[in-house]
Amino acid sequence: MRDVVAGAELNPRQEGSSEGGAFKVYSEFEWLQQTRLLESRDRLETMVEDLRAMALTSPGPNADGVPRGDATIEADVAQRRSEAINEALARIDAGRYLQCDACESPIAPERLQALPTTRACRRCA
Repeated sequence: MRDVVAGAELNPRQEGSSEGGAFKVYSEFEWLQQTRLLESRDRLETMVEDLRAMALTSPGPNADGVPRGDATIEADVAQRRSEAINEALARIDAGRYLQCDACESPIAPERLQALPTTRACRRCA
């Protein structure tokens, strides 16, 4: 893996518009993490919709034997995970994804790979 924290090697993938010259350039690591987070968020949002529909249409346990209340709880947990992903995506856009919120030190890429929504380095966690 390239040293994207210290070297900040840039990926040629850019977002933005050439009008006004506003482009957002991400490091390769940030771009890969953003792609991973977006895919996870899409899966979670689908899961939330399915679980909420299951909870609304089933008076008792569903066909899989999951009680309606459990489906609601699972939907709430998935919704919170989706919100944490949205916060991580906002940190990527703001250029703060690789930085600890508490001490402003770099967060190790290995930590972000394992915990992509973390806001803290290992020392501050």
